[in-house]
Amino acid sequence: MVSILGGITGALLLLYTSQRSFDVIIPWLLLIATLTFAFGRQAAGLLKRRSGISPKTLIVVQFLAAVYGGYFGGAVGIILLAAWSLAGLSDIHALNANRTLLGGVMNAAAVVCFIIAGKIWWLQTAMMLVAAVAGGYLGARVARRMNPSVVRAIVVIISVTVTIAFFLRA
Repeated sequence: MVSILGGITGALLLLYTSQRSFDVIIPWLLLIATLTFAFGRQAAGLLKRRSGISPKTLIVVQFLAAVYGGYFGGAVGIILLAAWSLAGLSDIHALNANRTLLGGVMNAAAVVCFIIAGKIWWLQTAMMLVAAVAGGYLGARVARRMNPSVVRAIVVIISVTVTIAFFLRA
């Protein structure tokens, strides 16, 4: 439910955000997500020694990640992984399964908003859907056979590259 509400909130924010504001905000969100994922384990250790992350806090973080997912969607999986890393979760294979499920839920909620608003380009959407399904299926099969440390390193490298590209674009 938290992911659905967050996805709807993010979609509504996107529908009312100017292109200029979008271009300024996105690189910073990607940078935060990248740094959080890259250093999430260390940060989780610090937080646990000081106070830990309560289930209520994790729900709030999940909502905020879902708002981001409904707003932009790009790298939302990295944000989810980062948030869960801060909570001390570290099984990358279990995290990937949950990331896929909850990312799909928040994106579906956002898509419904975009359909209602008449903002869908159907041909491009169909092409992206086919590519996303194929990439998600292939990526999951490949990732399950890889060392979790290698998967984590690849995610960090991709995240840094995407973040730099968005800063250069802004």
